[in-house]
Amino acid sequence: MIQGLEVALRNAVHNVMTSGIDSPDWYDKIQIEESERDAIDEAKKKISDKHLQITPGRVVAELTFGFWVKLLAWPYEKQLWVKFLYRAFPSKMKRKTLHGRLVNLKTLRNRIAHHERIIGKRNLPDDYRDLLEAIGWIDSTVSRWVQSTNCFEMRYAKRLKAGKATAIILCNHPKS
Repeated sequence: MIQGLEVALRNAVHNVMTSGIDSPDWYDKIQIEESERDAIDEAKKKISDKHLQITPGRVVAELTFGFWVKLLAWPYEKQLWVKFLYRAFPSKMKRKTLHGRLVNLKTLRNRIAHHERIIGKRNLPDDYRDLLEAIGWIDSTVSRWVQSTNCFEMRYAKRLKAGKATAIILCNHPKS
């Protein structure tokens, strides 16, 4: 599910920035902090190491979720949010609210990616609702797709009914 958020966020930011700067390699045409510049350079290096042509699509795909979340942080409020990024989200969306939500979901994502315990440590139903809502802020179609292709609610309810504390059960979806 978090993959849906990551892809929706990066595509939304990339599309708005491409349109606003009038260039698909907008990331090379704006001033950003050293950590974000380093992330872009590292993405380009990874692409080059694979002997592939460096294209905006490949750079965008190679950048981490953390990179995209950082572009919505306070240091970029005037430079990116006010000028461009607000267009990728519902009107009246506050940058601070959006960024706070994304940081929370990035923390969840990182805990999962690093095989840390999340059951009993987080309110997973709330995380699930927050995730779907955040995706919906970006792209309602992606939100509906994520909701229809995951089995979180069913598996979480089954875990509670069975009293299992740490079981992770994967679900299979029929191919469409």
